[in-house]
Amino acid sequence: MKRITACFLLMLLAACSTSTTPEGCPVITTPRENTRQYINNGSYDAFQITLSGNENYCYTDSSNNQRYAVITPIFKIRRLEDSPDNSVDVAFYVKTFGKGNYINERIFHQSLRISDGKIEQTVTGKTIKVRVASPPYDDFSLEMGLKLSDYAGAKAKSMFDIDYKYLSEQDLAAMAEPEEKTLEIAPDETVVYCPTKNQPVVVKKNNKSNPCN
Repeated sequence: MKRITACFLLMLLAACSTSTTPEGCPVITTPRENTRQYINNGSYDAFQITLSGNENYCYTDSSNNQRYAVITPIFKIRRLEDSPDNSVDVAFYVKTFGKGNYINERIFHQSLRISDGKIEQTVTGKTIKVRVASPPYDDFSLEMGLKLSDYAGAKAKSMFDIDYKYLSEQDLAAMAEPEEKTLEIAPDETVVYCPTKNQPVVVKKNNKSNPCN
């Protein structure tokens, strides 16, 4: 009786087992215009979200001989304003292509959190799983990116080369301080303001030429 029970358990385990040995995955690309998003908080942009990369591996489930890609997205959150909010919701997609043709798309929603007092922080998202083809992957690829509305996509594209920098009150005060310049003036010299150079210049008192030339 014990032998029969043991064999039955072995059969159940064999039927439910899956191969989780990490193996190679197809190439995952991310279009530049789908890597950045600005989260608005009323009348201003509070956060900048960047999909900066991912960690991945693939395996074959022996129960159905189906291959899967296990992907963990990596985000970078940057505060643009001194806001009390610490969490933002984002959506991203994973598309599959075979022989250059679109096959399928899945959309995932996640909540990201930045620590108190942090201006910028790298956050690891929740791991997701999608079906992929079996290797070789010559005609199969994946695309991952932030799922943006038309407005958010156009804004991200127009502002992609603008780097926001969070400025503290001390930074703003330092920027507001005028730069002091000292001009050494001889007895036969005087100072005149030159509009074309937008600065004062030292000239001889008896000089009749245009000092701005």
